[in-house]
Amino acid sequence: MTSSSAVIVGLGNLGSPLASRLLEVGWDVAVLDTAEERVAELRGEGAREIDVADLGREPLVCFVVPGEQAIRSVLERVEGPLEGLVVVISTLAPQTAIDVAATLAERGARMIDAPVSGGADRARAGELTVLVGGADEHVADARPLLDAIGDTVLHVGPVGAGSAAKLANQLVTFASLGAVLEAARLADAYGVAESTVIEALGTATGDTWVGRTWGFYDDLAADYDRRDVPDDDRPWVKDLAAVRAAASGAGLEVPVADVLSRTLADDIRTHAQRSRQTDSEGAQEGADA
Repeated sequence: MTSSSAVIVGLGNLGSPLASRLLEVGWDVAVLDTAEERVAELRGEGAREIDVADLGREPLVCFVVPGEQAIRSVLERVEGPLEGLVVVISTLAPQTAIDVAATLAERGARMIDAPVSGGADRARAGELTVLVGGADEHVADARPLLDAIGDTVLHVGPVGAGSAAKLANQLVTFASLGAVLEAARLADAYGVAESTVIEALGTATGDTWVGRTWGFYDDLAADYDRRDVPDDDRPWVKDLAAVRAAASGAGLEVPVADVLSRTLADDIRTHAQRSRQTDSEGAQEGADA
């Protein structure tokens, strides 16, 4: 089974640009979200709105929601059996992905977990990295979708493996982010501007994606604030919680994740607020000039 029709469930920071991307490359896209203004925006681009009760008849349903609770809440309202392929783009703990797949199988659906990395801009351009877990035949059925949203698609193992690979990526990314934020504070204490630290890191051994895209998490935090996304649904909270849960299930210690779970959310919030204040002051100075 191949399809050029898909439902996007969840039109947040990632779901909306994914829907736009599919529409741009000619897909028939249906959308579902509790925020009417997001649905209306996608309808303006050519998407159709779908009722949650009708999801079971769709050949391809993509979940881009905060996590397991949101997925199960939607599934509880679907009438009858589920006939299609479910692609979970949400970041879950590996065992959670396995459990959700089992629930879907009981209702007749197949599932792959396909979390992504790259952010909204790369989603809109179809340039995400997609980390896929699932049976070979199910991944093959989803391949047109995966190729439409990603320029790197890695089938890393069975259901749950995609989630494990995504959590590994998140741990490295958030460790880098926490380190750069801390390093900038240290340098600032001795009179070195943050911008100078970022420039130095870019050509030194401390070079990271976080440094090269500095400001990405300030912008993401601001977007979440505008959308009233709860703190617990933000990736630096929920994904680190998933890392720790996965590690506990595997009998592993993750001291870096433990520290980050205590400190990173506050560090991101503080830096984003200071960044917005600096931008506001700079804009005011420009207006007064």
